[in-house]
This record gives sequence, C-alpha cells and structure tokens, in this order.
Amino acid sequence: MSRILDLKRFPDFENLKIILDDNTSGSSELLYKIQNYLHQNAGNISDLNSFLYQLKDYFNEFQVITSFLDRLIESGGNSLDKIISDSQEFSTKCYQRIFDNFNKNHDIPERIITISNSTTLFEIFKLFYNVTQNLEIRVCESRPQLEGRIFSSKLAEQGIAVKLITESQIPEFIVDCDCAVIGADKILPDNSIVNKVGSRLLAITANHFSVPFFVFASKNKNSDSDHFVPDERNTDEIWVTKNNFISIKNYYFETVNSKLITEIVQE
Repeated sequence: MSRILDLKRFPDFENLKIILDDNTSGSSELLYKIQNYLHQNAGNISDLNSFLYQLKDYFNEFQVITSFLDRLIESGGNSLDKIISDSQEFSTKCYQRIFDNFNKNHDIPERIITISNSTTLFEIFKLFYNVTQNLEIRVCESRPQLEGRIFSSKLAEQGIAVKLITESQIPEFIVDCDCAVIGADKILPDNSIVNKVGSRLLAITANHFSVPFFVFASKNKNSDSDHFVPDERNTDEIWVTKNNFISIKNYYFETVNSKLITEIVQE
C-alpha cells in the first residue's frame, strides 16, 4: 500500500500509483519516471513541497532519488526543468566515466555475475560488449519480484549472452567468473553499500571463491547518513498462508559491508 495515502488528490494519480508500486525498476529508472511525472504535473500540485517530502520518505532507500528531491525542495520548487535537465545530463555522462575509470585499472571481463535490475549496469555492460562480444552475464532472478528476468531480457535484446539463475545457484556459477558486479542504491560513509537483497550473499560467495566484487555507482548515490533501516514489504509476495506458526519476512534491501567489496567504481 502506498505511503502517500490519498493519491486522488494529485494530478494523473493513476500514473503516480504505477510509479509508487514499481518494485522492479532500478533507482535510476525510477528517478527518470519521477522526473517525467513532475515535469508534466508539478504546476498542478497545490502544495508541491509537501508532496516532495512525501516522495522523499517513500523512496528513502534510493539515494539518487532523495538527493534529486532535496535539490528541488531547496529551490522551493523553482528551476524544476533545469534541475531535471542537469540530473539527466549527469546520468548520461556518468556511465561512460565509470566505464573509463574501470578500464584504466582492469581488463574488461568476459564472464560476470550480477543481481537485480540496474540501469547503470545495463549501460556499462553495453560498453563492455562493444569491447568484447564474448561477454556473458549471469543474472540472479532476484526474488520476490524476479526483476532479474527483466534485466536478462534487456541484455538479450542487445545481443548479450545471458544465463538466468536462482540465488541458490550462485556458488555453482560464480567459480569461473572474472568478477561479480552490482549497482548500489546508497553508499554509506564507511563505503558499505545498500542494494537489493541477495547482494550480500553474492559478495560473501565472491569473497569465498576469491572472485573480485565490484560496485558500479554514480557519486550521487553517496549518502551522508550512516543509518539504514530496511522497510519490511508485503509478505504476500513470499507466500500467503493462514498457518499462525509460520512467520514470513520480506525485505527488499540490505547492506553489504565494505570489507566484502573489492572496489567501488565511480565517475
């Protein structure tokens, strides 16, 4: 259920509900959808600042979104188009810069394992593919929303070879990978990161098998806060049962300790 309770108070509320209920897009893609919504509707929202604060609370796991909303709040809702334009221009340029910074110090990998659905990884994997057509990406399906299927389809449309696996198969398919690569929804001051559940499992397994574990993320994912408490999501996504002796837990996000990360590559 949306934490913005009365959606019908806002213009184009059906589209807004789709954005709020989107549990499969990465943070950069969600930001783009929010920007488009604001570009079209901000002038018709009576108390824009209150609305922006509600959005910020709702998307608190996504640093790139909260940072963008902070800029809008600080501007008093002014210069909306310029702030959106600056943000989108930054995103477009940062993918190439992250790729370049990785390429300075590392060989381009041909066999990568990853998790979830990330616009940042999608754009950078396309750049990898331009260098080597032998690229193969092993994608964890990422329960409970299975956004790994979405990411696999997007990569396959680019001609990139994909193996879609369950998280339980990570140990089997990581051993001959050149590296593990994930994105990040938030980078904490101690260089630990927040990302989709399963990222920590991937990091621990990579460390066990001495496979380098990289995080690709733009600097607008950096957070000043070292405090992260994940929200519990709808348990029906895991299983619907009337058995009172079964307790179900459903968290989307978790932290990965900096000690498990080989390198955070930024622009």
